[in-house]
Amino acid sequence: MMQHDLKCWPVFFEKILTGEKRHEIRLNDRNFQVGDILQLREWDPITKRHTGRAVLREVTYITPSPSIGLLPGYVAMSIRTPVRP
Repeated sequence: MMQHDLKCWPVFFEKILTGEKRHEIRLNDRNFQVGDILQLREWDPITKRHTGRAVLREVTYITPSPSIGLLPGYVAMSIRTPVRP
């Protein structure tokens, strides 16, 4: 299990924070795996700065690009709030 620090635009960050958005589509340049933790840090594309807000999500399922029509090298990841032991 790895933790990945990722930028997330405000419109998507808010939907992830409320639980409405339970997936993330990303270029698989980090070899994402089920069980990995995504630290999604809100990024303002206008100011090009982090807002200071962040949320952790656990990858529960990965669908590779060829099976769902994404560009090659991309994955769709199902995410949830991490379960703490």
